Amino acid sequence: MADSSKRRVGPELLSAYAQPRLGRSLLELATSAVPYLALSVLMYLTLGVSLLLTVALAVLAAGFLVRTFIVFHDCAHGSMFPSKRANNYVGRCVGLLLLSPFRRWRHDHAIHHATSGDIERRGVGDVITLTVSEYRERSWRGRLAYRAIRNPLVMFMSIELMLNAVNLSFMAFAHFLNSVDGWMFVFLVLTVAAAEVVVGLAIIVSIFRARHEIDVDELNTLKG
Repeated sequence: MADSSKRRVGPELLSAYAQPRLGRSLLELATSAVPYLALSVLMYLTLGVSLLLTVALAVLAAGFLVRTFIVFHDCAHGSMFPSKRANNYVGRCVGLLLLSPFRRWRHDHAIHHATSGDIERRGVGDVITLTVSEYRERSWRGRLAYRAIRNPLVMFMSIELMLNAVNLSFMAFAHFLNSVDGWMFVFLVLTVAAAEVVVGLAIIVSIFRARHEIDVDELNTLKG
């Protein structure tokens, strides 16, 4: 029997949080995009002073960039500000910082929410999902590829490849400009990648020890 002392969270309890508040929205903007812009300026000013200081500022800027994306996401949902026009204007401005076109991203994200979990409308913003019959109709190579792209180890490896692609850009510009600045960022990215590998493998090992499998199709909760 369910514990009667636990209150069920219903619409009546969430109604107070269903509408955006202008003051809170401005506070979120002031603690995300504004610090990111300020840190970006400081990073530029410290390039000729200390590369280590610039790298330290880059770590802080990365955190505020994530918060900036949250604002961008909420503007795309029209839930950041009470005004639709304000959501559009702020979303476009924040999109410049994220190098993401607001209207296009909002359209693709809306399709993602409308079709998520619908096998008949798949293909936009999701990992490829096959039915049992479609999987069986594939060749052994196709089945192997399908299983590989859904393997957590391959997913983490893909992140490593993206980070190394950034490293290639840093190394190319460092060689072209005959400067060691790019190599400093290469070592920073390698450090982040190494930390990501440790955390990722720890998560995979923990999941396997708790569930005795790492099939992403069976993982729908973070509980042990």
